[in-house]
Amino acid sequence: MRKIFYLILLSLFTGNVIQAQNGFSAESNFFIHNNNTGNGIVIHDTYELNSVVKTNRAENSSTFIFDKQSSWKQNMFAGYIDGKVTSNIETNFVFPVGNNEKYCPLVLTNSKNSTVCYFNEPPMNFPTSGSQEFEVISKNGYWSIASNNTSKISLYFSDNILNKDGLTILGFKNGNWVRVSSVVDSLTFNTRKSEFSFLEESSTIDKGSITTVEEIDLSNYSALAVGTLSDTSIISNVIGKAVVFSNIKSIHFPFNDKDLTEYSTNLLNHLILNIPKNAKLKLVGHTDFYGSSDYNYSFGMERANTIKTFFELNGITNVEIEIQSEGEDSPKVDCENCSSKEMVLNRRVDIYMVK
Repeated sequence: MRKIFYLILLSLFTGNVIQAQNGFSAESNFFIHNNNTGNGIVIHDTYELNSVVKTNRAENSSTFIFDKQSSWKQNMFAGYIDGKVTSNIETNFVFPVGNNEKYCPLVLTNSKNSTVCYFNEPPMNFPTSGSQEFEVISKNGYWSIASNNTSKISLYFSDNILNKDGLTILGFKNGNWVRVSSVVDSLTFNTRKSEFSFLEESSTIDKGSITTVEEIDLSNYSALAVGTLSDTSIISNVIGKAVVFSNIKSIHFPFNDKDLTEYSTNLLNHLILNIPKNAKLKLVGHTDFYGSSDYNYSFGMERANTIKTFFELNGITNVEIEIQSEGEDSPKVDCENCSSKEMVLNRRVDIYMVK
């Protein structure tokens, strides 16, 4: 309760807009105070970030400032700060930022005196002074950044990536989005604590992280985003190197259901926009282990055919589509006592494209 009490006092005495969502941990192991300069809310120790903390982005006095010896961590819940975050830490720091129910942390290897904020809205809204010839900017969001440091950057992405091989970091510089030399991390960075480290978890098209190849001058950029190649002929060349298939998306289904959910429909609509002409797709249906093997094989085929029909009804032309089923034979999780959240990973259609 002491954490909530601190924040209530903070709002009463400073007029800051600070709203905690989903509750705070009852552990009182950090010290937070306003620095009386109107420049922010200072964290001195370890802050348990187990809730969404929403602040007034327009007020500097609502900026969360992590002091030199401070840190943060998540325990049971994936909390984040929906507002501006400043690091006074001398080395690397994971900025726990998010917006509108989406958590998208950012890492700077040289983070001191840097401020970051995430916006869950299309970066295409930025006014540009010229054409964007080389990148398609992600519709999912962008990070604002204010720093004079030279640093490497790592960005977290969580969905709607067509092909991670063509992914790049983009920086907003002199009125335009420009490519920043970067590579997708083979392992995703740890998003649950302030110290920068990598998990034993590979980056995929569904989620992962991407890092600049070298340190860059952050003062050149006011915002950062994730993007891909926009020239479909370039994409075709990339995916046409060999006749092998690359998994570009998995669509999941409820128990004993072959109909698309609203979420899956949105994913497929986004995917359609990025499938090049004359592509070759393979749709592979899967099920859980409930029911007979014959039933599951047929049901997997029906799920694959659902995706094929959706593509055909929504303008996918000049694309070769092959469907097949593996039934219950290729589970993502193989356990007798799986949770419902784990089991849904088996009820899917994997979408592949020639690579």
